[in-house]
Amino acid sequence: MMKLTQHPSLYRRLLCGVFGVVCLVLTQASMAFETTETEKQSIEARKTQETDIQQHMQDWGITRDEWVRYETLMQGPRGIWTPNLTPLEVLGAHARTPQERRRIAELYVHKAYARKEAEIAYQREVSAAWKRLYPGRKLLEKNPKNKRQTSAISTPQKAQKSQKPRMALVVDAENCIACDQAIQQQIKHLDDDRVQALDVYVRKTLGFDKVLNQWAKTHNIPAHLVDSGRVTINHGDKVQVARVPTLKIRVNGQWQDAQSQ
Repeated sequence: MMKLTQHPSLYRRLLCGVFGVVCLVLTQASMAFETTETEKQSIEARKTQETDIQQHMQDWGITRDEWVRYETLMQGPRGIWTPNLTPLEVLGAHARTPQERRRIAELYVHKAYARKEAEIAYQREVSAAWKRLYPGRKLLEKNPKNKRQTSAISTPQKAQKSQKPRMALVVDAENCIACDQAIQQQIKHLDDDRVQALDVYVRKTLGFDKVLNQWAKTHNIPAHLVDSGRVTINHGDKVQVARVPTLKIRVNGQWQDAQSQ
């Protein structure tokens, strides 16, 4: 029998061939492993996404088609205008039929009622715990020099006796460059102490507090003016004006049209 060691060139070729086969096998095994891991991760991601969708559908009481429609709407202008709306608010605002709008509205009311009931129940427990743990002490100590508000939305306060006027400005929540300019001008007048206070009425909010708060954030309404009550921000959909922006001034308890102050 011929010994391979007696033929070095043949021996080297044989070793190279064996090494090549081994490398090919290892490479294919590695690729198969990586493909398997990738497919496994993809499957797990799809399972997680499906679980999330099912949870969202259950939380809001909507169908898969409605959830898909909500996500599609939020990828368009609605997601830019009001990114913090709930799925029900978005679907209701973009309902395609009166029946759909009514069903979504009723579903929203049920959800809102349940949420409010839970919050009220918790607040009762907080109040009871406060009285139990700290009897005789007030829950909140108000500082008359700096009354804090919990939201950008507040109720117009009665004007104090002052020579400075109290103004009201009616604007649209979106697509109104003149409105944006008017609010900034009036804020400047407040900072310059030229007016006592400003009540802003924002139209096209659909009655949603989230839209109102988002509008305040977008327009950089100074928090210290809201906190002090010098600026109030209110839903204005029921305010009837011929055009926006409309500026009014309070004279003897009555609102009158005002020229640009």
